Amino acid sequence: RGMITGKTVVLRETQAQEFAAIRKIAAQGADWLFWDGGEISLDRLESVLLDTSPGTLSRLYSAWRGGEIVGFATLNEINPVHRSAELRYVGVRADDGSVWLIADIVQSLIRFGFQRLNLNRLHGCVYAAHRALNALYEHEGFMLEGTKRESIWRNGRFEDVCEWALLRSDWLARNALNEPAPVTENGPATRS
Repeated sequence: RGMITGKTVVLRETQAQEFAAIRKIAAQGADWLFWDGGEISLDRLESVLLDTSPGTLSRLYSAWRGGEIVGFATLNEINPVHRSAELRYVGVRADDGSVWLIADIVQSLIRFGFQRLNLNRLHGCVYAAHRALNALYEHEGFMLEGTKRESIWRNGRFEDVCEWALLRSDWLARNALNEPAPVTENGPATRS
């Protein structure tokens, strides 16, 4: 099984014996990039893990640092015909939960998606109220495609969701020009 190497983490397809650690991270209130509608379904994550046949359209990755699992991520709706996929779930342990760790996971999945899976498009959603994570998508070159107003019921109220997408051509052009600015604890750094 291939590994995806980031700046501080290594991602690899989750093995069955690692799912207990993923479940613990998800259940403890991990810091999330996005999950669709209220609390995440741990069964849904497990179903991604258990269906690893060659034609499967979703993959669950464990994020490793210092010999232990510190987070996880999924690529969903992987479509080899349209060459697209969705970054749906990215979570890190609450005690490691920072924007820079999530950023490293996202950057690694972007590189993997375009270089190894030969995707043309990556897309994902973030709650509009989560400014740091929306800034992360923007920092990574994603374009805001729209806002779905009051589309998710969460914490006793409706919330808006921002839909983001990154095309391979935009990612290649961006990376040919310069290296992306680093991401700090407070979100993406600005260049002077």
